[in-house]
Amino acid sequence: MQSLDQLYTYCRQCDIPCMSHATRVWLEDFLLQHKPKNIVEIGAAAGYSSLVMASLAQSRWWTIVSSEISRPQYKKCLFHQKAFHQYHGLQYYHIDATQSHQLQKIIPDSVSFAFVDGMKADYITFVQQLLPYMSVGNSYIVCDDVIQYHNKIQPLYEYLSKMQIQYQTIPLDDDDGLLLISL
Repeated sequence: MQSLDQLYTYCRQCDIPCMSHATRVWLEDFLLQHKPKNIVEIGAAAGYSSLVMASLAQSRWWTIVSSEISRPQYKKCLFHQKAFHQYHGLQYYHIDATQSHQLQKIIPDSVSFAFVDGMKADYITFVQQLLPYMSVGNSYIVCDDVIQYHNKIQPLYEYLSKMQIQYQTIPLDDDDGLLLISL
């Protein structure tokens, strides 16, 4: 594979979850505008989203820690990382991010941006695990596929409301969008 567009096509053809083109455009714009220092990704699948983020890091202003629970998908991440020569600042881990002791081993002390695209029913757990590590002020958690899977992530909406954490839903496609949590 020679390009991220080819990796996107491969993922779609093989039914490997990956963010939509609209999400990619939004994410690239957001990251270039905010320039976060430490990024955590939960749910790497084949590595497409983390490679998109790494491709923006030409000035090396951030590091990316990405996790994947599936061993076959984790191996695909490593393969694609090698194929795209994206080593600087990008590290993949094969962990279960719902387990705090596993996430704790890989996460930086301070996180300014997190991209969550794992199992939708676990979004609430992922966000709760990430919150203690998020930088105070000007940090963000973005969850993908929140419109299509609204019912599966309803507990997350309830938790955010209860804890009075600011968030907004950003529609991007006909049936998809992002949840932007501002901290």
